[in-house]
Amino acid sequence: MTSGWIIGENLRAFIEVLGWRVDPRLSDQEWETIRAELEPTDEAHGRWADYAMPGISLRYAWMDRENEGTYVALEVTALDELESAAETLIAVMQAYWLQEDR
Repeated sequence: MTSGWIIGENLRAFIEVLGWRVDPRLSDQEWETIRAELEPTDEAHGRWADYAMPGISLRYAWMDRENEGTYVALEVTALDELESAAETLIAVMQAYWLQEDR
């Protein structure tokens, strides 16, 4: 298992990039479901949401919810090569604020 945190607005990009190897692009409907499930989460109170792709399990929750935190805690369980990719992505998503060009 790999865990860490990312800037909350990077969650969609994190899931999409991690999923490139196993799943087609995340649909807008799937993203809306993920986003809706994120809203009530709170890492400090043990309220997490889950998302799964072939070979990847992801748990995610807002951090520091009481102070309107902008970071999302992540736990990724996957095959070794995908966990390694997740570690790298977590580091990138901590350092950069990504935007999708649609």
